Amino acid sequence: MVSKRPSRRTILVSGGTLIGLGIAGSSIWSFGSDDDQIGPGGLTIGTVPKGSDPLIWVDTDAVKTAAQKATVSTLLDASTFDDLPDVFVEGFDEKSQSGIDTNDIAELVLVGSDTPTDGGAIVWADWSKGDIVDLLGTDQQIKSESYGDHPIHTVGKTSVSLLTDTSFALGTTTVVKSIVDARNGDVGPVGGDTLDKFEGTDHGAVRFSFNQLPLSCKIRPGQRSAAYDKVTQVVGATPASDVAIRLRLFAASRSAADKVATAIRDDLGIPGSNDDAGNLDREYPNEVTNDITVRHESDFVTIEYGGVADDTGKHVRNIVKTVSCLTLSPEK
Repeated sequence: MVSKRPSRRTILVSGGTLIGLGIAGSSIWSFGSDDDQIGPGGLTIGTVPKGSDPLIWVDTDAVKTAAQKATVSTLLDASTFDDLPDVFVEGFDEKSQSGIDTNDIAELVLVGSDTPTDGGAIVWADWSKGDIVDLLGTDQQIKSESYGDHPIHTVGKTSVSLLTDTSFALGTTTVVKSIVDARNGDVGPVGGDTLDKFEGTDHGAVRFSFNQLPLSCKIRPGQRSAAYDKVTQVVGATPASDVAIRLRLFAASRSAADKVATAIRDDLGIPGSNDDAGNLDREYPNEVTNDITVRHESDFVTIEYGGVADDTGKHVRNIVKTVSCLTLSPEK
């Protein structure tokens, strides 16, 4: 990818990949011996503040396939991340010819908040302070302040803060300050369904959990089944296997999950579903729907797409967006 930014220094390699970070264990949050350290070798749950929903984790170095790239760029399309600098977001869009060079980023955690329009990122990269501040652009006055013993630089609604020599926070000022607060132990860490369900996701280059992901949706009134009102959490991953994307929709009960499974089969046009019951204008050719499986398991529904058709990235984007829009409460 072409970058309009100066070349970066070598990305952080101490601690290795997520295998070195403990991803092979039960939780990516439960490793490292130094609770005060963040980043490779010592990421802790305390890095991510309470209320961080959506919660998205990206092993940037492992993002190679079209499905993985499409998943990241689709998640970043949520209005939660509108205040991230364009140059940052465009770096994760494979169609963009500008933006940062994501090869210079070791790891990335995207976080939402209790306010749907407030979001941010925790980035692990061996960048200079100048490189980080440059994300804000150079055409506006930068306001600098100290907060929680960390420098915060702000332009408009967007701030950056250097957390350690190899990590920084980026996003709306409110979220950046909450990340600093979590880093300092002044606020509690993320928890509840967001974290509980996240920890159960499949190992892969991209993992995520959300209650609501506010994407731009074209679902008209009356197209959305009431069954989706019972979805309590959506999680997903791009596992290192022959599955391009795996999503799980958790519901309030087993019977509710059964209704969600029926609705999603109809809406995606899965073979064997009720062709007359689907509410959406389908965007999936037969070779795609034949490669999607929907399973009802206890109180959740699993959706898998194998990704054997051409334009796998496009279809993964459509699936993630469809599921996100169907589970988005109408009032959102």
